[in-house]
Amino acid sequence: RQVLEAARDQVKEVSVVDSARARLFFGAIELKGSSTLAGVGAGEGAQLSLVHGPPPTILSVSCDRTAKLWCAASGECLQTFEGLDGTASVTPDGQWMVNLTHEGFGTGPVKIWNLVSGECLHTLSRDPGERVSD
Repeated sequence: RQVLEAARDQVKEVSVVDSARARLFFGAIELKGSSTLAGVGAGEGAQLSLVHGPPPTILSVSCDRTAKLWCAASGECLQTFEGLDGTASVTPDGQWMVNLTHEGFGTGPVKIWNLVSGECLHTLSRDPGERVSD
């Protein structure tokens, strides 16, 4: 937590990566919201599966052209991404980061990053017919 708090002055953007903490299943059916066991056909003695997800994470983008992925529970920095420019957001599945660069007048390339490896996998032109690099 102290590390995360110390980085606060350098941060220009923060977003929370939404990830489920615990999910309950009956077979392939997920019980959520107002679902009931009877409503999904789970009778007495039915087997349920409880799936625990990772703790929520926070993505911060800083003025020094880095982004950091933090564990919200411990404050630990999980991954550092270097060479970013502009804004970044995480895909709903929590696997990828999309970096919209601000070269020129916001027309720079779009970068796709792997959140686990920290690698920039693709750099895409904002021109629909042109891919900059793989």
